[in-house]
Amino acid sequence: MKNLFIIMLMIVGSFSSYAQSIEVILPSLQEGAFHNYWWMKDSEKMEHLKNSSLYKQMLEKGLTVDILKHSPDKKIWSKFENGAVKYIFLTDVNNSFDSKFVIQRIKKTVLLYNKKDEVYDKKVTYLVEVFKTWNGYKEVEGRLKKSDTHTGTFYNIGKKKRKVIIKEFETGIGTIKDRAESIEVWPFNPRSLYFGTGYKSNDAVKKMYDSIQFKDFESWTLKVEVTSSGYILESPQLNIFVKQ
Repeated sequence: MKNLFIIMLMIVGSFSSYAQSIEVILPSLQEGAFHNYWWMKDSEKMEHLKNSSLYKQMLEKGLTVDILKHSPDKKIWSKFENGAVKYIFLTDVNNSFDSKFVIQRIKKTVLLYNKKDEVYDKKVTYLVEVFKTWNGYKEVEGRLKKSDTHTGTFYNIGKKKRKVIIKEFETGIGTIKDRAESIEVWPFNPRSLYFGTGYKSNDAVKKMYDSIQFKDFESWTLKVEVTSSGYILESPQLNIFVKQ
């Protein structure tokens, strides 16, 4: 009996040394934007941001450096303009990992409702993303190298009609069959920080999506609803709710 108890402790110990509770968080826009500039002085971070692809995405949504400076705690930027909702926010994972990467898979469903509030069109696509983690720097060891940028522009489809976009996320540690089968090796271009398939409905992406085996992950959702008069943006898990 004593030996059995010891064996059980060894099994639990070996699992708990790897298993970690994944926590997806919503940093401020400024914190997320500066995420991969952690070693720089604050005065340098903004100048580097201005030359980044992230800042180009921010400008496309109407978010400028001045807004970041004057609203350092703002977590979401969204606006309704010319019949479309535009938004941008960033997420991070509040964990350090032994894994050289973090996987995220997303199922995106777009529903179109007619004037009778009946669904007349439905489209489902899938996305697989892989994010590199820091290695060799004790200050950020095992953390994501960059925050995940969430951005969108969705147009309304006419009076008394509505468009609903639902994104179902799973973010965590695991493997992808035939592509990322060891958590100890970054399996993509060594100079890249990110791999993504883009949203697609083809068999290859769906097969990759289905082949992911998570050891630990967090599920969360994002729902965007747009009509001719405004929008709703919400994620219960991230405490997001914006209505205009």
